[in-house]
Amino acid sequence: MSITYTRDGEDVFELPGRTVNTFASGLVRIDNSYLVKTSNIQAARNVSFKVGDAIYGDDTYPAVDGLFQYPEAQEVRKEYGMTELIASYYGRTRFDVPPPTVIERSIYGYDNGLIIETTNLYISINDLFFEFVVPVGEIINFRDRDLFDSVLSEPNSVYYDDGTGSEPVTFSKSTFTYKDFDYYNYVLPGSVSKQFRLVRPSIKVIAQRNFGNFVELEVTYIRDTTSQGYIDV
Repeated sequence: MSITYTRDGEDVFELPGRTVNTFASGLVRIDNSYLVKTSNIQAARNVSFKVGDAIYGDDTYPAVDGLFQYPEAQEVRKEYGMTELIASYYGRTRFDVPPPTVIERSIYGYDNGLIIETTNLYISINDLFFEFVVPVGEIINFRDRDLFDSVLSEPNSVYYDDGTGSEPVTFSKSTFTYKDFDYYNYVLPGSVSKQFRLVRPSIKVIAQRNFGNFVELEVTYIRDTTSQGYIDV
């Protein structure tokens, strides 16, 4: 058992059995237990065990910018006039955003009356799901899409269905742009050149969870293909 001291000089005994939990988002939770004289428990809380206080002691591993208490510490009364304080601390293990979860999705495009045709095409695209941690109050510029675009792939494959079966077709991204659309050239069997378009992905925060000094975010980066007449298959 190690012995440390609160800032007001009252003894605090740190118990063995520190628990470390890390998460894919970069969130880390540390659970520590301490023994404090029951007569001094409120003083210990006021000085060193408040929500938002830095972890008691110097060990912040594996967090990169500190561990901070959240929520209130819990108490368990022990014998001999002692009380166990159970405190949880949260931080993050990385400054950057972890790689996303990539889910492949197939869509079917038929002639929906658009100037840019999408006739009888099966297109495989990727949806991206991010989880990451930021300090409370940090401003996130979701208009800066460099992070998201750097991992967003173009369509994985394109197939043409002539009614008797499907076969792959070659395609390439066009230099032509219009509003929020990406355009692609493709060649049908028989060397017929056409184009299809896909709406550019949109960024949405679908969940956020508060852990005191940090917030864990879930963000999607997905093309809204249904607005163009595509059907998920």
